[in-house]
Amino acid sequence: MEFLIGTIVSVVSAVIAWVTFAWQKRGGTFKRIHYSAVCEQFLMDFGDNAIQSLNSGPISVCLDPGGRKLIWPIAFKLKLANTGQAPILPGDFAGPLSIVIGDHCEFLGGVFSVNRGRADEFFGPGSAEVGDGRIKLSPFLFNPGDEITISGMLNGGLPDEGIVVSGRIAGVETLVRLDPRDRRGLTAQLRVTSMMYPSRHDWPTELGLDVKVLILPKFLPLDDFAPKSKLGSNISTMVNDVAVEKMHQVAIRIANCTDREVEIRESLGFSVETPSFLHLYEARLNDVEVNGRALRRILSWGPDEVDIRAGTLQPGEELFVSFVTEGDVADLRLAAHPSSVTDVQLARMTLPEKPLDSELFETAPRVLMMTPAIYRGFHAVRMRMRQRFLPKMRNVFRYLRSFPD
Repeated sequence: MEFLIGTIVSVVSAVIAWVTFAWQKRGGTFKRIHYSAVCEQFLMDFGDNAIQSLNSGPISVCLDPGGRKLIWPIAFKLKLANTGQAPILPGDFAGPLSIVIGDHCEFLGGVFSVNRGRADEFFGPGSAEVGDGRIKLSPFLFNPGDEITISGMLNGGLPDEGIVVSGRIAGVETLVRLDPRDRRGLTAQLRVTSMMYPSRHDWPTELGLDVKVLILPKFLPLDDFAPKSKLGSNISTMVNDVAVEKMHQVAIRIANCTDREVEIRESLGFSVETPSFLHLYEARLNDVEVNGRALRRILSWGPDEVDIRAGTLQPGEELFVSFVTEGDVADLRLAAHPSSVTDVQLARMTLPEKPLDSELFETAPRVLMMTPAIYRGFHAVRMRMRQRFLPKMRNVFRYLRSFPD
């Protein structure tokens, strides 16, 4: 029944789009522009103190040459497409095309790319100007099917509406904005394994002293939006004023999940072959910061090892220790663990190779872009059809192949 409803919705959407397309084309060719923009904070820390930790803590982002610290770096990607049936000529522009980022945001640099030809030939020399809270593009030839992608880094706070493209173009009523595919933000993969049991079937069903290790990237990958060879400036991620590439965070949580006091006499140890541990980010016992003599009593660590002596934990208490590392510590191993530990689970978070690209809307098929609602409905139904229909078709083909020739 759901498949039938989905099919009907997709057919109706296609018919409405085609009728609208034919109606618009009846009076001759038409002009239309769609755009989609994605902005994400460069630092993958969404806590309440994220901005404060970036500006006053040991972690910083600097712009070279000069080493200027960035207050709040934001990665962005913008795609602009001529989805109409007629070319937009330079003379059709009443003035520059403006990419508005707001008065409190600074454009640090970016990469312009086009789907046809080279960007310098597409725009011409000196075609971009930055100022007054916007990036201004001089009038250019924009043929049907042409796509422009701008990616780069901003510094500061964006307006609530994000990046907006504006301008007056003859024959274009409005520049249609398409929201990102997933409004909840970037998607990531989380792979969970046990450092004590080779098979998931062996994992304990009842928890005693539970240990979890989370490894996640500290920043978005620069190659997605600001490749060093093209940006013109080098963006460096720093720990204690030392540049660190592929910075990650390793968080270790020890929790007493029983209803009794647990005395932990043995050490919980981790080690790596390649020295990777750079900085102790934080240590907390029940959300209370641990430092000084108390910290030295429960923790010792070096570039290639970590040793935790949790002591006595009451029911429900937990100890949280977090480190900054260089790289994703792929060689992390469990060196020692107390007998009271039931399991040590390792959760490793990874991002797509180009996470911002995956959030931008495609600008095809162009016939279904009469309105954003029709376009979004088509792609949503198409995805549901693929998930439900393709497995059934594969089973049919397998069944047919089972017959002898």
